[in-house]
Amino acid sequence: MNIGGYVSFGALCFLIACLGVVILLRGRHSKVHRTFFFFTAAILTWMFSNFFENDPVVPEPLRIFLLEVDFAAALVSGFFFWVFSRNFPRKHPNQRTELYAFLPVIVFAILAFTPLVASRVTFPNDVLNFELGAAFPLYGAALFGYYAAGLWNLLKKFRRADGVERRQLAFVLGGFSVSVAIGLTMNLLLQNVVPLEVFRLGVYGIIFIVLGMGYAVVKHHLFDIKIIAAEVTAFLITAILFGQIFFSTGLSEAINRTALFLAVYVLMVAFVRSVILEVHRREDVQRLAEDLRLANTKLQELTEMKTNFISVASHQLRAPIGGVRGYLSMLRDGDFGELGKKIDDLLDLNIDTLNHLLHVIETFLNVTRIEAGKMDLNKEPVDMCAMTRGIYKELALTASRKKIRLVLSCPLKSATVRADKEKLRNVIFNLVENALKYTEHGTIKTIIDVGPKRVEMRVTDTGIGIAPKEAPQLFAKFVRAGGGLKISHGSGLGLYIVKMLIEAHGGDVFVESPGAGLGSTFGFRMPVGKARRGDGAAF
Repeated sequence: MNIGGYVSFGALCFLIACLGVVILLRGRHSKVHRTFFFFTAAILTWMFSNFFENDPVVPEPLRIFLLEVDFAAALVSGFFFWVFSRNFPRKHPNQRTELYAFLPVIVFAILAFTPLVASRVTFPNDVLNFELGAAFPLYGAALFGYYAAGLWNLLKKFRRADGVERRQLAFVLGGFSVSVAIGLTMNLLLQNVVPLEVFRLGVYGIIFIVLGMGYAVVKHHLFDIKIIAAEVTAFLITAILFGQIFFSTGLSEAINRTALFLAVYVLMVAFVRSVILEVHRREDVQRLAEDLRLANTKLQELTEMKTNFISVASHQLRAPIGGVRGYLSMLRDGDFGELGKKIDDLLDLNIDTLNHLLHVIETFLNVTRIEAGKMDLNKEPVDMCAMTRGIYKELALTASRKKIRLVLSCPLKSATVRADKEKLRNVIFNLVENALKYTEHGTIKTIIDVGPKRVEMRVTDTGIGIAPKEAPQLFAKFVRAGGGLKISHGSGLGLYIVKMLIEAHGGDVFVESPGAGLGSTFGFRMPVGKARRGDGAAF
C-alpha cells in the first residue's frame, strides 16, 4: 500500500478520535456524550483492525488477532449504537434493560477470539481468508439485531418529534443511511471489481454515521460544530509548536520557540473562547426565535378560536334580535291596533336600541370576516345620496332627541358608485352614527362630491373634535380618542371597519379636525365608473 493510503486512513481515524474526545469533554456527565465516546472508540478499534488485518505488511499471527478484534469491536459498536438510540435526545428511564442487553456482547466478544466465529484462517497470495464458525449465525444475528433495534428506535422518535429534535434525529438517520449505502455498495456490488484501496471506502463510509451522530449531539446541547473545529485547530497548532521546541538546534532557538509557543497558546485560548461566546449568543437568539415562533403559532390558534367564537355567537344573536325588532316594528306601525303615543315612543326607543345592537353585531361579524379573509364584495350600482337619506331616516329619532340637525348636500349629477351595497351602507352608517355619538348639539352635515374618477363623502360635525396627535391613530383597531372615552362607550371597531371596507373597494379614508372642541370631519374617497376586475372577489 502506498503512503497516501496510510495518511488518509490516519487522518480519518484522527478526525473520529478528536470528535469523540471533544464531545466527551464537553459533557462528561451526560450519558449521551459518554455513549457516543464509547461508540467512536469501538468504531476506531473496528476500523483499525479491519484496515491492518488486510495489510500484507503485517505479520500473519497479528493479522489473525486483528481479525478477532474486528469481530468483537463490530459487536460492541452495535451495542453502543442501540444504547445511543435509546437515550438520544432524552435519557431513557429504564436502564436495567441495557445491562441485560450487554450480556450477548460479553459472550460473543469472547467467542470472537475462538474458532467458533471465524476458523481456518489462511492467507493465499497474502489475502486474508477464513471460514465461518459454528457460532457465526448467532453472532451475525446479534450484530444485526443491535443496529436494527437502534434504527427502529430512531425512526419511532423521528415520527413523533418536531422542531429541533426532529432535525437532530434527521442528522443521525441521514448519516446512518449514507454509511449503510456505501457499505452495501462496496460489499455486494463492487467487492470483486475494484482494487483494495477503493474497496476500503466501505470501511471509510462509517465516518458519515459518526459525523451525523456527533453533529446531532452537539446541536442538542446548544453548541456548534464550529467550537469543535476551533478547538481541534487550536490543539493542532499548539501541539506542532510545542513539538518544535524539542527539535531546536540551540538554546537561543529553544527560547524563541518556547516564547512563540506561549504567545500562540494564549492567542488560541482567546480564539476558542471567542468562538464559544459567538456560538452561544447565536444559539440564544435561535432559541428565542424558536420560542417566539411557537408563541406566535399558539397566538394564531387562539386568534382563530376567538374569531370563530365571535362569528358563531354573532350569527346566533342576530337572528332572534332581528325577529324581535320586526315584531316591535309591527306593533309600532299599528298592525295589531292602536297602542297610544306613550307606548309608540317606548317602542321607538326599543327599536332604536335593537338597531344599534344589530349594528354592533354586524361590526363584529365584519371584523371576523376581514381577519379570516372571507369577506366577499358583491358589487353593483349604488346611489350614495339615496343610501345616506335612508340612514338619516333611521337615525332621525336619535338626532331629534339630542336636537341635532342632519343636513345632506348631494351633487346635481348622479352620485352612483359600483360597490357592495351592504358594506357601503355599513361605512356610511358608522360615520354618521359616530358623529351623532360625539356631538351634543349643533349640526351634522354630509357632503357628497363627484369628480371625474372618484367620489368623495365628508361627514362634518360640531362635536368634541380631535387633538392633532390622536387623528392618525383613529382608524386602527380598538382605538378611540381621549375625549370620546368620556362621552360614549363603544368597541373602537367602527372606524377600523370603515377603513378596511373602503380600502377593499380601492379607496382611502381621512380625518380632519381644527382641534379639541372644534368639531371634526371624517370621510372617504372611492372610484366611480364601470365595473372592474375583482367584482365579487374576496379579501
